[in-house]
Amino acid sequence: MNVTRTKYDKLWAVFEEFSTAIAGFDDPVVSQLPAFWASAKIEYEKLVQSGVRKSQIAAGLEQGLREVPEMLNELPYEQLLLVLSALRRAVMTHFPEFYEKDGAHLAAMIKRSKITKESDYYLARHRIDELEGRADHSDELTQLYRLVDRFES
Repeated sequence: MNVTRTKYDKLWAVFEEFSTAIAGFDDPVVSQLPAFWASAKIEYEKLVQSGVRKSQIAAGLEQGLREVPEMLNELPYEQLLLVLSALRRAVMTHFPEFYEKDGAHLAAMIKRSKITKESDYYLARHRIDELEGRADHSDELTQLYRLVDRFES
C-alpha cells in the first residue's frame, strides 16, 4: 500500500524525530526544544480541528525548520554539529526533497546573483548556518555571504 504523505505529515515527522533525538541534551536552549515541540503539536492539532488547512500550518513548520540552526548558533561548535546532524538525519529520513528543492533554489539565486524576496534571504541564511566553519564549502559560503550582504543593504 502506497500512502502519499503531505508536506505537513513529513514536517511533523521531522520534528518528532528531531525532538526525540535531542531529548535530554545537556544544553539549556537545546533541552527546551522538545518541550516547545510538544506544546506546538497541541496547538497545531487545535488549528486543524478548527478548520485551518494543514498546508497553511506546513508553511509555518517549514519556516520553523529553517530557523532551528539560527536558534542554536550560540552552541559550542562540537555540540552544534551533533544537534544539526540530528536535524539533518530527521530531514533526510522524512523529507529529503526539502534539501533537494533548497539546493536548486540556492543555485538559481547564486546564478542570478540576487536575493529577490525575504524567504530567499532566510533560505540563504539557513544554508550559511549549515556551512559556517566547513572549509570544504568556502566558495559557496563566500557567494552566499555576498548575496545576503547585498540584500541587507
